[in-house]
Amino acid sequence: MSQSGPAISVALSVGVPTVVTLTDLPEEIAVTGLTTMAVLGGDGSLTPVPTKVSGGSIVVLLSESAVLVPIATSAVFADLGNVVEHVRQEIAGAAALMVVEGFPGGEFRPSDQVTVQQAVTMFLRASGIPVQWETAMVTGVASSFINQGMTSGAPMPRIQAAQLIFDALGHFGFAFDLAQAEIGSLLAPFTDLTGLTAAEREAMAVCVKLGIFRGATETTMNPDSILNRSQMASLAVRLQDVILAQ
Repeated sequence: MSQSGPAISVALSVGVPTVVTLTDLPEEIAVTGLTTMAVLGGDGSLTPVPTKVSGGSIVVLLSESAVLVPIATSAVFADLGNVVEHVRQEIAGAAALMVVEGFPGGEFRPSDQVTVQQAVTMFLRASGIPVQWETAMVTGVASSFINQGMTSGAPMPRIQAAQLIFDALGHFGFAFDLAQAEIGSLLAPFTDLTGLTAAEREAMAVCVKLGIFRGATETTMNPDSILNRSQMASLAVRLQDVILAQ
């Protein structure tokens, strides 16, 4: 990780999550090669925020006024040989955004199962919320899991990740009122979703509509299968793309 230019101050007039386009950047900030922006803490710590580099501008999601530092980072993982190309690119993108991290020895361990706490941590990073398990409990982002009594070390099924994404989008002001006909149309290609509750069907339909969730095959979603790290990285990157596009 390396700093890619001087720190810049951004003032918000409201204290709610806001997508901000940074323009008229100092010449010292090299947009080419920049991967993410990070909030500079009073103790010198850096907390990455959702970032998208578009042309000569930078789009970020902020919850409050902040001093931002441009960061250029990349990661090469040695164990992605059996991962399909578009997923490898999403893992690389998640690492560049500092949403995911690897393990000692240059491994990503793409097939490792993801726990509830790990999934929440990735989504909090993708959403620009300070990464603390306790934070998830009070922001409402993971309220559905807490209410179900799930523990931090429990494995994360795909359908519950869809519900978490749905809750996270609601936290950022996204409102969805899909008619039952549209929900049925969005989920119709997948033959293994008949056992879902109405709330789960709505959450999955929203995730499918936004392109965050894709089928395991053309006709199956595998809602009860446990997410692995490569799938989780892909979901986090897609969630961040949706948030920044608002």
